Amino acid sequence: MMAKGKVIVMIPGFIKKNFGEEGLIYWLHQITENARKVYESKIDENQWFPLKSILIEPIANIAHLFFKWDLKKTAWALGRYSAAHRFSGISRLTVKFPSPNSFIDKDVEFLPNYYRP
Repeated sequence: MMAKGKVIVMIPGFIKKNFGEEGLIYWLHQITENARKVYESKIDENQWFPLKSILIEPIANIAHLFFKWDLKKTAWALGRYSAAHRFSGISRLTVKFPSPNSFIDKDVEFLPNYYRP
């Protein structure tokens, strides 16, 4: 499975904002060399990356290093940051999606843009 760069591009910013430059450096030294090369470079949001090694394992490291393995807390924090990173204004959402249910119903359209088997 693959994940698009759109999904991973916000992760270094999340760490830096919440845990500082030192936290980012510490995290980069805990992930695999291959993942480190990706996260230390300019991430192309349109490129596809291996899901497990470039997204799942680095996020597991975030959970371990900064959230004491609290996966729910990690997911909420990343989700909040990702939403703020992706959607700069609530008005954009309300114009495109008149109700929460219509947003949820659009998941079939959005997921292929971010993940592929």
